Amino acid sequence: MTVLTDFSTEAVDAAAESNWKIFVEMLKSLDGGEVHIGDDLTHWIFPTLPHPLFNMVTGARLDTDVDDVIKATMERYISRNLALLWEIEPSNRPADLGERLVAHGMHALGQFPILAIDLSLITTTMDAPKNFHIERVSNEELLQAFRKAFQPGFEFPDFAMDAFDPLMREGFREDAIIQNYVGFLDGEPVSASSTLYGGGIAGFYNGTVLESARGMGIGTANTVHRIHEAKKRGYRIGFMISGGNAYNLYKRLGFKDCTPWQRYIWMPDGAEGH
Repeated sequence: MTVLTDFSTEAVDAAAESNWKIFVEMLKSLDGGEVHIGDDLTHWIFPTLPHPLFNMVTGARLDTDVDDVIKATMERYISRNLALLWEIEPSNRPADLGERLVAHGMHALGQFPILAIDLSLITTTMDAPKNFHIERVSNEELLQAFRKAFQPGFEFPDFAMDAFDPLMREGFREDAIIQNYVGFLDGEPVSASSTLYGGGIAGFYNGTVLESARGMGIGTANTVHRIHEAKKRGYRIGFMISGGNAYNLYKRLGFKDCTPWQRYIWMPDGAEGH
């Protein structure tokens, strides 16, 4: 295990991209899809899963014939009438890639904050209701509880949740690089979160709390729990993609801004997804 100890923005930016790429590699284990990871472009297509997160382009490093590559790449999705989400990370090129995507008919979704934290800054637990506790998802029963908390928060359709189940099961093993957690309030699942270890850092994903359980410190407890688990594994840095109200929560905990990512979308008429 290689652990990143360089806290510079450039180093964390690169590690965050590597962590995300590891997640993409895991998509290869899902049935019915095409996953291509190249030096110039990474894309995945799941024709039976018409949701943008299952039909996505990332990691573009294009130096020649940029518009031709964009057009050909988009056509892979358009010809199947699939929604396409195109993500731009700091290392991507050319510098005007976003403008070119818009010129080809995609719509900008804006910037998505990337936050990172020195895990050593968190040394104590955070207050949460006494009747709240967090469990690692290690079996089918806990996986179903995870789904109950995760699905409403991210507004995932059933077919998307079903498709993700194999990846969630990867985390049943205590030594797996992906770990998933479900929080219970009075015995009912109210929160979900995940950690992906790779690229030298801990990637914090999927954090959500049911609306009925917000304002109780549960979101903070979820984050602090994952931070302590990452520290037990020897990691020094954690990162996450954040936005909305959660952004302020993470900033209060000590997360710092890194270079934001950008997303663009093309949606066919009548397509499912968000």
